[in-house]
Amino acid sequence: MGTFSILMKSRAESKTGRYLLVKGRRRLRQSFGEEFRDEVRALRADIGRLGTLYVRKAGLWLTCGILWWVAYLIFLVTLGAPFGQAMEATLEITFGITAPGQAVRTALASTGKSISAGEHFAGIVGWTVIVAFTMLIPAVIALMLERLPNLVVTIRGLMDPEAWEFLSTYSAVLEKYLAAVVRASSTIPPSVAAIRETRRNAIATIADLVTFWYRDEVELHANASFMRYVAGTQSSMPDEQLLYGPAGTTALQSEWVLELTDWAVPSADLPAHLALYVDPDNPRPGAPYAIIHRKADGISNALDRAEWRRRGMTESEIDEAMDYFRSVPFRSFLSIPVFNGADPTGLPLGALNLQVDRPNVFSIGKSDTDDLVALIGRLCYFLAWLEGMERNGNITAAR
Repeated sequence: MGTFSILMKSRAESKTGRYLLVKGRRRLRQSFGEEFRDEVRALRADIGRLGTLYVRKAGLWLTCGILWWVAYLIFLVTLGAPFGQAMEATLEITFGITAPGQAVRTALASTGKSISAGEHFAGIVGWTVIVAFTMLIPAVIALMLERLPNLVVTIRGLMDPEAWEFLSTYSAVLEKYLAAVVRASSTIPPSVAAIRETRRNAIATIADLVTFWYRDEVELHANASFMRYVAGTQSSMPDEQLLYGPAGTTALQSEWVLELTDWAVPSADLPAHLALYVDPDNPRPGAPYAIIHRKADGISNALDRAEWRRRGMTESEIDEAMDYFRSVPFRSFLSIPVFNGADPTGLPLGALNLQVDRPNVFSIGKSDTDDLVALIGRLCYFLAWLEGMERNGNITAAR
């Protein structure tokens, strides 16, 4: 019995020991898990505080990054690199154009092998410049967002009410314009009808902008039209009699023509079909001149015979031009060449024509006209995109 009791006691102690060991391990795992979670929570809190400091002190981070960049530039110069080569190497490293080691070796190529260790060290430090400027991107964005409201208020305070009104209106025009771009891009490829509707909407917003541009000078109504520049054999109106052309000449008989595609505001007193003769050696004022000379052109007063005469028109050509302008409701016009944004040196795709119902509004060389041309010229890239899409056949069969 004594032996049996001893064995039973030993087994009980063994089971108790195992139980305590398992329980201890479990508690140890629980304790370790709790400690690990506490460390993660503390780390997240520290990262949050660091992120908050980063955002709130974005200007400080930006200043430190720039100072570090300048210090690295000075470091390369002290190693013997010419200032110009050191600047080039530092910029290449900053924007990730060339790996730091290669950029440093190129900058220090003239110093020999005596500072090879310095080159290696400079290449390693160059990676810190990349990291620093990578971190600066969010800092710059945060700084811009922080300063943007104050910037807008400052700009608003510097502007007089008239300038602010124009900025607001121009923003609204761009909103309409971009909406037209989005609608045109939503169905690829679009139909011819969709392209032409989008183009009409686009030039209609431009006509509205022209009316607003001259609101303080004269009360007027602006219209706009687009004319494509094509070979006569490719004209969609081959039998159309050409304005400005030799008597009886049709589009098909001319080497190059400008043919009307759209009016911003169509009306019964505007021609539905119109083709202009383009003489490369002596282009007539307006769209033909703008196409050949690749710059905006226009007529201040379409019913002023002397102005046409100053532009080199013969009396018979002046009679033809003035007969046309007496039949339409505008008296001053401006033509802006439309180029393919991907190939600005190629042939123009057409011309954007701006027309107003008052004389002496547009005048090339006058500041308000030149500013308007610069403003609207940027909007012509979208017209070129639409025209290129239609010409290249990137459209659906539905017409």
